[in-house]
Amino acid sequence: METVGSLKRLELAFHVRGANIVDQIDYLDSDSWAAYGRFIYASVRTRCSDRVEPIHDRLMVFRRRYWNIDTAMVYAWQHSGFGNDSILKAATRALETISHQHRFDHLNLYIGGRPGAEEEEKRRFQPLLDGRYMALIIPLETRDVLELAPSFEEYLQSLGRSNRRHLRARQKAAMKAGIQFVISSDPGSLPPKERFNLGLHSRPTPYRKELVKAFDAYSMAQPHYYHATLRSSDGELLSYCSGFVKQDSAVVMYQFNHRDYPDLSLSMTMRGFLIQHWIELGLRRMVLPMGMNGNLAHAAGVNPVTQVFILKRSLRAAAKAILLRLTAPRSDAAMMVGTKGFLAHLLQGK
Repeated sequence: METVGSLKRLELAFHVRGANIVDQIDYLDSDSWAAYGRFIYASVRTRCSDRVEPIHDRLMVFRRRYWNIDTAMVYAWQHSGFGNDSILKAATRALETISHQHRFDHLNLYIGGRPGAEEEEKRRFQPLLDGRYMALIIPLETRDVLELAPSFEEYLQSLGRSNRRHLRARQKAAMKAGIQFVISSDPGSLPPKERFNLGLHSRPTPYRKELVKAFDAYSMAQPHYYHATLRSSDGELLSYCSGFVKQDSAVVMYQFNHRDYPDLSLSMTMRGFLIQHWIELGLRRMVLPMGMNGNLAHAAGVNPVTQVFILKRSLRAAAKAILLRLTAPRSDAAMMVGTKGFLAHLLQGK
């Protein structure tokens, strides 16, 4: 264990510059990372994070279930690294592959990047695979990715004056107060009960045990899992985060900060130590699938992500979408049903 002042850091059991951490696929660009993060979060939100599976190295899927009942709803992430392919071409390629392996009524597809001008103009409805499916393109602007720098000092210089001053001040204050930062790849180094308890006392939002388990189901299944803690000088758990490293990026699945210590700026303090640690390991970015908040939200770049909601043109799939319009008005299916011309396109393919 390496000790720097009152800062304790347990090195992870892997090395970024070693071949053991680098997946043998194309490196993801930042937009693809943002789309991947949204896909991961969808799996957690629907409590299906333990059902995510790769079809191949550019395409991942999971089937949504309610009370262990298959809903014929599939979620997918498509790696957007196909040269000059448009969003619709990438979506069609994913649809062709998935439809050969999964029977579904609804497909929620996440792709990095934004639709082209022509797709943007005609994004209301698009027929796919000879009209057997209809698609709605939903462009998003995300702030889920922090691009790092070759050194921590260079990263600090890339921030605005206020963020740079605040990040430095929080690290100095934490070390002066004897706060300990520890990062580990051993899932058993922190009792689950302690993690769940902090989740219930987290600010600004508490996390119930079931949700924490859904996050952990995904991150702990990854080859390069990690978790990190901030503890007070007397050992009280103040902040906790969990995630995994993939390729040249670190994904932070969640972070809990104890609600009784707002003056410690625990969110900024933890992220400052993490950023410094990842830079020292040679990583290029930090991805937060739930989005960025707090002061560092302004340090995140804007990464476009396109959701493509695909509906099978069938009576059952349409009825399910109309039902979701009534019961889940903020869902992608509800958005499609509420879009002008839905019935005409459904019935006539126009």
